[in-house]
Amino acid sequence: MFIEPKYEEIVCKNQIKTLISETNAECKTALGADEVAKVLGVSAHAVLTGEEVTAGQFRYGGRIVFCIAYLSPEGVVKKAECGAEFSNAVKIDPAEGKLTSRTALSVTRAAAEISGGILVARGVVAAETCFYAERSVKALTGGENLIVKKCAAKSVKETKFSPAVYPLEEEFELNYPVGDAVMHSAKAIVTAAQCGVGTVICDGELILSVCFLQKIENSDILKETKVFPFRVEAEAEDALPAFAADCEVALKGLSVDINVDEAAGKSTVRVSAEISLTGSYFEETDAEYAADCYSPLCEVRFSKTEIAAAYPSGEKTLEKRVSGRGAFLNGLEAGARLMCCADEKITLTSVTATDTIAAEGVLEATAFCKDIEGKVFSVALEAPFSAVLECDVGDDRYRVDAAVCECGARIASLESFDIDALVKFRVRTERRESVFAAGEVEEGEEKKPSGAALSVYIPVEGEELWDAAKRLNASPEEISAMNPELSFPLEGNERIVIYRQEKKEY
Repeated sequence: MFIEPKYEEIVCKNQIKTLISETNAECKTALGADEVAKVLGVSAHAVLTGEEVTAGQFRYGGRIVFCIAYLSPEGVVKKAECGAEFSNAVKIDPAEGKLTSRTALSVTRAAAEISGGILVARGVVAAETCFYAERSVKALTGGENLIVKKCAAKSVKETKFSPAVYPLEEEFELNYPVGDAVMHSAKAIVTAAQCGVGTVICDGELILSVCFLQKIENSDILKETKVFPFRVEAEAEDALPAFAADCEVALKGLSVDINVDEAAGKSTVRVSAEISLTGSYFEETDAEYAADCYSPLCEVRFSKTEIAAAYPSGEKTLEKRVSGRGAFLNGLEAGARLMCCADEKITLTSVTATDTIAAEGVLEATAFCKDIEGKVFSVALEAPFSAVLECDVGDDRYRVDAAVCECGARIASLESFDIDALVKFRVRTERRESVFAAGEVEEGEEKKPSGAALSVYIPVEGEELWDAAKRLNASPEEISAMNPELSFPLEGNERIVIYRQEKKEY
């Protein structure tokens, strides 16, 4: 053998596809048909409890929790809560290498109705799953009797950190007595993520919206929105401050307890929540591989292999107020008034980026209203919106998520309404870099050495030292030593001299 190549095994991880799947979930309450006159609204949130990728199949499971506002036969607004487990299995195309997944859940539809004599809540849970493929490639780094041309590349090592759970306890006061919290919704969002020494630090906010029934005659339903900041730290043994982090948070549990001081005419609301944190941290290093190679002793052939690296390149949270006008499904009767909005949602339908980000979508909410006789009813609100975000993502891949912080609506006419929301947009960017490096090398026929003592070559304009050395079957060091006056890249009017010692027979 003329050559002895040296290789490095590299694990490349690339996002190969995104899958949207849906799961139907159902939960039976303890309320009978004689206890519920009308359902006013339903809010729900889902929590992922596990996910697994096997050969040709993706399985995941979670828990959905419903909060139901309804009218009793006496016309009193009341609340019910229930929860249920759900699971799903989806067929996927098998891919080369090991597949991993990351799933985010959202409840796209939630409703409740009398079925079989009891109140049953049903929801549709949407799962957005990103699949990543890991493959091991062999890259040439050098070797005996091989001359290689180096190429720079970025090596990224992604490590999932152990999930962490953060208990949040908060309290706030209301200047009116509360009869009950008839409906509530909450969402946890990330505002910043970073690495420390041996830890991943995630800053975020819990956005809580609660609709309270006043404890007075002919009481209205009033909504209170609170934003509670939090910080979750997860153990990450090898993490350092220079590493990037990508985090997701989800609400695992939530309870709202009310203590009423009727003498003072005030209420104290205690909020208990559990926030789960998952994600990864990324170690970036600069590496060099062989882009090309040759041997002075023999012909060589080699394959090309792509070395790709994807890593978080930035994260930004932007706050924007958006609004839209929509139509009531069946119109309103004269004299009706809107008390508050509940279960507000935002769906992004189009996101495009140039120097700014243009986002379009739909705002949805449930409006609690009273008719001219003071009877409570609800209507569904849905309106389109558009927003421009001052954020330049350059050529990086980007993802935009949105969460409603505040939401209000007003009746524009008996046929239409205006809806307004304060929205937090989370913009994450990812950079993908790849190089094609030399892979497996095979040696060919032996090269016959020249018998001339001296050779003169006319170079090509723009030729670099390594390229000239390969064409002349010499090492770059030999070319430089024999032609110290040359400056690369060449202009094309130079001469390259190769000196050899002719072998003589005696």
